[in-house]
Amino acid sequence: MVLRVAILVTGNEILDGVVQEANVGFLAEELTRRGFTLDEARIVRDEEDEIVTALNELLASHDLVIVTGGLGATEDDITREVVARALNVRVGRDEKLLKELKDRYLARYGESPPDVFEKFVHVLEGARLFRVEEAFVPAQLLEKDGKFVVLLPGPPSELKMLFEKVFSEFPAFAHRKARVFHRVYRFAEVPEVVVEGKLRDLLENVEYSTTLDYFVGPTIRVKSESKEILESLEAEIRKRFPLEFFGTDDVTLQSVVLQLLKEQGTTLSIAESCTGGRVSAKLVSVPGASEVLIGGIVAYNIITKVKILGVSEDTIKRYDVVSEETALEMARKVREIFGTDLGAGVTGVAGPERGESGKDVGTVCWAVTGMRGEETRCVKIRGSRDVVIERASNIMLNAIRRFLVVRR
Repeated sequence: MVLRVAILVTGNEILDGVVQEANVGFLAEELTRRGFTLDEARIVRDEEDEIVTALNELLASHDLVIVTGGLGATEDDITREVVARALNVRVGRDEKLLKELKDRYLARYGESPPDVFEKFVHVLEGARLFRVEEAFVPAQLLEKDGKFVVLLPGPPSELKMLFEKVFSEFPAFAHRKARVFHRVYRFAEVPEVVVEGKLRDLLENVEYSTTLDYFVGPTIRVKSESKEILESLEAEIRKRFPLEFFGTDDVTLQSVVLQLLKEQGTTLSIAESCTGGRVSAKLVSVPGASEVLIGGIVAYNIITKVKILGVSEDTIKRYDVVSEETALEMARKVREIFGTDLGAGVTGVAGPERGESGKDVGTVCWAVTGMRGEETRCVKIRGSRDVVIERASNIMLNAIRRFLVVRR
């Protein structure tokens, strides 16, 4: 049975441009993966009549409507009551849940919750509740007249956990099989047109789309009714892009770097300047990083580079603080300090001023050193300070990855 799905997002802050909508992409991907057909996503303001009209319109042509946002405890969190009006059901209070949530609040914050906290336990008549420990607000699922309505909170972290809870536990949703399979192929530091051009003969018989992650590189998303087609496509991509292709689906540069380090029994230390520790932060965000990432130093100015890392003042004076030579010496010194197999160094001008360097804003230099050799490079990144820092962090990670791939 095909279940046609619509998403209804509520929130003035989204339509006013205060925050970016952050849930539709996740929901679309997860629904498709689980065999649902998503037809429409709509955003409306936190206005009672707008929500009622939109929900009724969507229910008229869909089997399932997922409503996100407006489940908090503030005055403008009206989704529960408005959905109840649209469905012509009452709203009650779950006293047992209220006591449990009050106890959790007291244990977490050391004081009793405010009275508005009780909005969390306003439950639609006939709704089934789904809860996770990390969120105060539960998800609600109501079936009426053969249609389903699911209420999920707006914060992405809570929405993702509760979506998983609902769609893995509710029988009508949990046992569906995907009719179409998807795979995302990820590339780093190669133009999108080059990737599509070299793969055109492979892609002409499948449904695909290309997107660009500005901070990393292009991705190709392919749809197929056959897993075997997706696997054979991946094998051919690996042949044609042995260095640029780094993984599929949810894989990240940092997760690949750590996997390669573990597979090769190699340890790593990092000296960072313009990235301010972001490279290390990306790596430690992956569980198990401590097995191979031994340590790092943020040597943000010249004094720290010289006195803490031990970079030669002559190197900096002769080649500039932002140079391949300085980056290489940073990598060598941090490797020596921590006694690791590999050392990495990155230095650059994030802007908007040049600071201690004579190089142009956006200039970033990196180096990787180890028993199997050394590599250095300088690149020019266009964009704001934040853009330079983020792209430089990913370029450093990709340099480490390529070093590990080439020098196995």
